[in-house]
Amino acid sequence: MLACCVAGCGRVGFGEVDPGTPSCTGLEDLHDEDGDGVRDDCDVCPSVADPAQMDTDGDGVGDSCDREPGAPRQRLKEFMPMNEVPDDLTFSPDQWVLAGDTLTALPRAEDVGAVLELMSSGADDQVFAVGAITRVPAGTIRQIIVHFMTGLVGYTYCEIYDSGIAELALTVFDGLTYTRVMDADYPAALTETPFVFTAWLDVDRGSAGCTATLGGVTQSVEGPVPYFGDMVTFDVHNVDVRVDSLTVIRTR
Repeated sequence: MLACCVAGCGRVGFGEVDPGTPSCTGLEDLHDEDGDGVRDDCDVCPSVADPAQMDTDGDGVGDSCDREPGAPRQRLKEFMPMNEVPDDLTFSPDQWVLAGDTLTALPRAEDVGAVLELMSSGADDQVFAVGAITRVPAGTIRQIIVHFMTGLVGYTYCEIYDSGIAELALTVFDGLTYTRVMDADYPAALTETPFVFTAWLDVDRGSAGCTATLGGVTQSVEGPVPYFGDMVTFDVHNVDVRVDSLTVIRTR
């Protein structure tokens, strides 16, 4: 597979600039992915519009992005708007195309996946993806997945899974058997709609989980898992999506 990994504008070192300082006021000529009036390099939640910039626990991750807004355990590690190819994102140009401030999965044969590999990820990371489902083929199983791979046999993953009714599921694979840890149903099948999909591992607590908003409906699942991989991928199967941004949030 031919990989594309080009230097870009992924942001590292979040939390070093206080959004209230003069250097962060005004848009100037810099990128503002979520359109909330705070440019990306100063925004405490750069992928979700939050003009108030609420950060209750003061950890540098805004409440709109923070899965634990009352516990100062997270930090914004990297933000990847798709106005350029980020440094730490690898993908095949046969599967994805970057254009118009988005990364779009190209049409593929049934059961052929499109994969994004996050090169800077770690075992305590949360992946926060914002985008939209752009096409839902009929008569097949559709999946949007965040894998936490170990490089060994077992791994953990969260997925939006649809075989007629969409559901959010946390699953582990031990090399032989897939075991669902927890799942939650949506009211209907997948449709063309915006999504916010976040998945995480928490090594200290021995757990993993994910939250996804589809068509205005949010579901969350979380539970204990045995595998804490530090190789993270975002995969889509039998569904076309565009990805507007990816954020990596690390638990300290």
